[in-house]
Order: sequence, then C-alpha cells, then structure tokens
Amino acid sequence: MALISASEARGFIPGLTGTGEDTILDLFISRFDSLAAAHCGFPVNNSGTHSMESKNYIEFLNGPGGRELRLTVRPIISISTVIDDPDLEYDDSTETIPASQFHVHNSEGRILLKDDAEKSPFSTAKRAIRVDYMAGYATPPEGIKHACGIQVANWFTSRNSIGKTKVSQGGGSADMLGFSLMDSVKQSLQPYRLATAWVG
Repeated sequence: MALISASEARGFIPGLTGTGEDTILDLFISRFDSLAAAHCGFPVNNSGTHSMESKNYIEFLNGPGGRELRLTVRPIISISTVIDDPDLEYDDSTETIPASQFHVHNSEGRILLKDDAEKSPFSTAKRAIRVDYMAGYATPPEGIKHACGIQVANWFTSRNSIGKTKVSQGGGSADMLGFSLMDSVKQSLQPYRLATAWVG
C-alpha cells in the first residue's frame, strides 16, 4: 500500500480532476517514498528498495550483552525470528529465542528480554544477533502523507521541466532539474528520521 493514493495526491493539485493522470501520480508517490526513506535513514529492505512503508528486514547486530536490542527500523510491526549465535551459523542447528521470552517496544524499535527469559543476557560477539522482522508504516502518519502530497504536487506541476537545465540569473550557475526533495519537505520529515540518519 502506497504512502498516499493518487486520489489523495490530486487533492494537493488545484484544478486536477479525474483519473487520467493517476499513473504519473503513482510514479511520483513511489519516487517520494524511496527518496524520503533514504533521507530518513531507512536501510534497504529485503526487496532491495528503500521504503517508509511496512517491509521485511533481516538485520545482523553485534551482541550487546545485557537484555536489550535496538533495531534500525521503527516502528516494529512484527518479529519473525531472533537468533543469538556467537558462531555465526544461523542455521537449523541454531536455537532461536522464542517470542514468549521477550517484549517488543514497537514505536521505540526495541526488543527487551523478559526477566525470566532462558536466554539472558545476549552474547557480546560481533554480528551474533540475527533478527528477521517487519517494520515501517502500515498506516503512515499524517505528517508523512502531507509531505508526500506537497512534494508530488511540486513534481507534477513542474514535470515538463524535469531533466532540463536551470540557469540562474546572470548565467553564474546551472543545475539539472530533477527528482529531489524540497527543503520544506525535508523539514517536515525531521520527526521521522531514524537514528542512522543523524550524524554526531
């Protein structure tokens, strides 16, 4: 399911009615999802794409010791498998940690072993932890939908200029008009950036 529908995108474009332009709107919505996800620090998912939508991920983490794991992508929707294997085999001989032994803090992207978990604490070996999970937005927040609508409307209204060169007044510089996020849209996406998107 896309971040917004073509019908929702039309609401951001004055005078656009009917479904005749839905194909290009869907293209722009998909492009926004990819660019926004990369901007917000979403890693490549199991399908080989960047997306803020709910997707499947396989993540290998250094064993932290203790009882807590922090996953890269949030919100977490579901956890399929958690494996702690210092031998880095991750095969049928490796014992998985049952879901009954940990809590999932979905919006925080955390997995916390229960006090009575048989597997406690996590190991400390590098890349010992493998987590198969689904994360992202099954229902995008209004802030993301609004940012998507604004950006798609901008691309749609300037679509005839994409791929052309813009020269500033005086001829001092030139750049290629194309698919990029507006500064105001980037600002709107700030609350949804993951830890991997921040430096320092």
